Amino acid sequence: MKPDNIERLTKLEALRAAGVLTDEEFAEEKRKLLSAGSTRWPLILGAGVLGIAALLAIGAWLMPGQWSTSVAPPQATTPQPVLTPSAPVATTPPVAPAERLARAFEAATSHRRPFVQTVEGEAFTITPVRIVDLPFGPALIATREMKDGCHACTGFLSVYYLAEDQGKTVVRAAYPEAVSGWGWGSGPSDWDITNRFTANPAIYASGGYTGQGVTELSATITELRPEGPITPELIGTGYSDAGAISDDNPRKACELEGRIANVVRDKGFDVIVTGSVSRTEHYGKRQGKFVPMNKQDWGLPCGG
Repeated sequence: MKPDNIERLTKLEALRAAGVLTDEEFAEEKRKLLSAGSTRWPLILGAGVLGIAALLAIGAWLMPGQWSTSVAPPQATTPQPVLTPSAPVATTPPVAPAERLARAFEAATSHRRPFVQTVEGEAFTITPVRIVDLPFGPALIATREMKDGCHACTGFLSVYYLAEDQGKTVVRAAYPEAVSGWGWGSGPSDWDITNRFTANPAIYASGGYTGQGVTELSATITELRPEGPITPELIGTGYSDAGAISDDNPRKACELEGRIANVVRDKGFDVIVTGSVSRTEHYGKRQGKFVPMNKQDWGLPCGG
């Protein structure tokens, strides 16, 4: 066999191995090569080359991931928002009770500490006492008292309704003579805030007055309503004329003690009187005030 025929036979075997020629076609072409020479070899070789190229193209189409070396363009992505920390909410730092009281007093009187004010020729000392937080807002309570008041002179508890906002305090309404005292230019000394009697908080104050040997004790209930403080008339709670009876007077002293009982909130209550005489006084609420329903004479409770 000629060398060129050996080379051609080798190429035929490669075409068979690549699947271009079947075994029968390979055997036929081998027979023709050995018997008839190489008259058809260029055609066969050209067909083989085209077949191999076709196989490579089909493989590249079926398996692009293994044959293609191109890089796919990056897919477009939606821009993500940049999260920034929210700004801190401004808060008003808590105010110490003493500073809160001083601010309220300054808003009400333009003073931060007790001061003296002249009213109708009389000198009153105005002193801040406390702040009461009512359902409709805070209220400042201060005393208004005469230093050297006369026997019948009266001092007061003053009430100022306030508004507080971001550290600032303003006065919404002022009631300088909200609760009266019992003489000597002093305001009530025995008082407190109570929810026992009224729908709104109230100032329950008690005190007494002595003149010419006669002592009278009484109380007031001042309801702190949104439209302003409401004070009823005095509620008698005690009486004694022992200081007015001389040693040679055969009459016994008239001495009474009144005790508040049977309270129905925002409706009424009783005053149980014991001592030289016994009785029950009933108070009911009329037009926002407690009034006696069976009024008794505390000036001469034991009669003439």
